[in-house]
Amino acid sequence: ELGRRRAGGTRVFPAHTALAAPLWVLERGVCSWLALGRRLRGGVPYAGARVREAAHSSRALRRRLAAAGPGDLVLWVEADGGTAGRPTAAR
Repeated sequence: ELGRRRAGGTRVFPAHTALAAPLWVLERGVCSWLALGRRLRGGVPYAGARVREAAHSSRALRRRLAAAGPGDLVLWVEADGGTAGRPTAAR
C-alpha cells in the first residue's frame, strides 16, 4: 500500500489492488520453485528436446556473433546505429 501511495500511484491504481499483493507474492514463489525443479531435471521439454537456459545474456550473444565468420548465415545487429532488429546485407 505504501508503494501505491508513493509518487501519485493512487491516481492510477485503485485501493483494492493492494489486496492482490499477497496472492502475487505467493504465485511468484510457487512459479520460482517450479522453475527450479524443471532446471534440476534438465530443463523444459520443447519440440522433442530440452531447453536448458531461458535466455542468453547480451554479452554471450555478442561473443557468439564475434566468433562467427562472415560466411556464416548470422543476423548481425548494431546496438547503436538505430538498425537494431534488422539484418544487414549478406557479405
